[in-house]
Amino acid sequence: MKRSTFWALLVSGLLLAPAASAVTSVTGDLQAGTGVCDDGGQVSFDSIGVDSTVDGSPSDGSEFGPGQCIVNILDFNPTADFRATTAVLAGAEEFDGQLNFSIQADPGQTIQSLVLQEAGDYSIEGVALTSVEADMLWTVTIVDTTGTLGAPIIINGSASFSDTATILGDIADTWSLFAAIDIAAVLDEITGGATRVDVVIDNVLRASGAGEAFIVKKDINAGTTTVPESGTAALLGLGLAGLAWRRRR
Repeated sequence: MKRSTFWALLVSGLLLAPAASAVTSVTGDLQAGTGVCDDGGQVSFDSIGVDSTVDGSPSDGSEFGPGQCIVNILDFNPTADFRATTAVLAGAEEFDGQLNFSIQADPGQTIQSLVLQEAGDYSIEGVALTSVEADMLWTVTIVDTTGTLGAPIIINGSASFSDTATILGDIADTWSLFAAIDIAAVLDEITGGATRVDVVIDNVLRASGAGEAFIVKKDINAGTTTVPESGTAALLGLGLAGLAWRRRR
């Protein structure tokens, strides 16, 4: 499905959602994976956890910054430490951060799709073949549905960005990654619609080469679209038909 179509579905879902506060912060211990966020939309986020390493050395995940949600979107605004840098003749650096969370549909709703987006800045200075790279790898596991689900259904994918200086000179620009995951497409009448989904996102930033370079992540968000489950939709349709019949009488 095209990116514009997914964003149209996401926006329409937000417009149809119940009134909610402007922003609801994640509560709980992110390092322990017990974060929770519910802004009154059609889903809630729980089991939110973060982890990070720099060149293989463990960090505490604080680089993700405080999380928040608005209706059906979970959002993180990373700190300036969510970055990879390299100096002249210093080799390479890799920052690896992992974000985990679960999406729980409200009663009567099913999860249709998940949209992931990340963005930030980068710069490369001075020397050819110095480069930066951003990778987003995800695993989405459908763990509960309205019908009969045998084993959990797993969807894997990735997106990446890179830039390399090919001549002497400086580069400074922004970067972004986008993924639209059609959850409903892997389900059928037997499994029914998805009501709970586990998500793992691996975020990797790299800077390498003989020159100076940095790449920083400034935004991470995950948005969902939902629809009423088939039984709820059928009851709603019967109710509307009954109302129309009464009015005709």
